[in-house]
Amino acid sequence: INRLFSKKTVDVVSFNATIKACGKGTHWQLSTYLLKQMVIQEVSPDIISYNTAIGSCEKESQWHLALHLFEEMCSVLLTPGSI
Repeated sequence: INRLFSKKTVDVVSFNATIKACGKGTHWQLSTYLLKQMVIQEVSPDIISYNTAIGSCEKESQWHLALHLFEEMCSVLLTPGSI
């Protein structure tokens, strides 16, 4: 995955699709990892990025992490649930 997302052609849509695919399975850890990789790759996470990662944490009862991501989303001035 690191090699896949190390190219400059990767955009927010690519990351969001991958985060969603991971969240549909039981790979919530990978969803949150990819969210962090967006920042490292200088791709700004959007509301969909955060909501999808939060949803994958919720699905696996990772409430503490879901709350942390929600707070992080609010701190970067995104309005929760405004899609």
